[in-house]
Amino acid sequence: MWFSCARGVMVPDNPLQQTASSCTFDPGLSSMHATSHSTRLSAMSMHTRLFAPVIAFLFCHAASAQSTLMQGKKTGEQVYTSVCMACHETGVAHAPKFGDKAAWAPLIAEGQHVLTGHAWVGVRAMPARGGSNETSLAEFARAVAHMARSSGGDWKDPDARLMRQIASEADKRLVKSIKEQQAMQRELHALVKAAK
Repeated sequence: MWFSCARGVMVPDNPLQQTASSCTFDPGLSSMHATSHSTRLSAMSMHTRLFAPVIAFLFCHAASAQSTLMQGKKTGEQVYTSVCMACHETGVAHAPKFGDKAAWAPLIAEGQHVLTGHAWVGVRAMPARGGSNETSLAEFARAVAHMARSSGGDWKDPDARLMRQIASEADKRLVKSIKEQQAMQRELHALVKAAK
């Protein structure tokens, strides 16, 4: 018997009832291996019985995290038209214009995950998320890829692996920004304390 987690990953609901050509976890070998017997695996060690639900959870959790990163149905062009065009069409506040290869070249050179992650949290005069709280990270990333493609880049819409890199880069940028703001706050507190 098998059950399907919410994201479609198939895992055994009872590892003790697996039969021919099933996968079991062997903690001694630290690997998955096929078994060819059709009897119940009643001799399974206590460790295996304890680890099987953990492994099932990890499979489901990984699939859930991947699908969460990929949320959002809008194409890059749709997001560009509804969100990005307001600044990137005209070059407001020095935003690189759509299709301007010279303006986009140094940005494209930063790399897709770096530019997208930094833009997501806000960079230079650009607000976080391009000013749209309704836009998902995946949709935003598709819009950046669309603009880069239209300006000489060969960027593809990001897959799950690239989305993880983008999220990691955005997180690094946020940590740096938070530390800078905390330093400013300490400076402000010191000024207020000195003024008393």
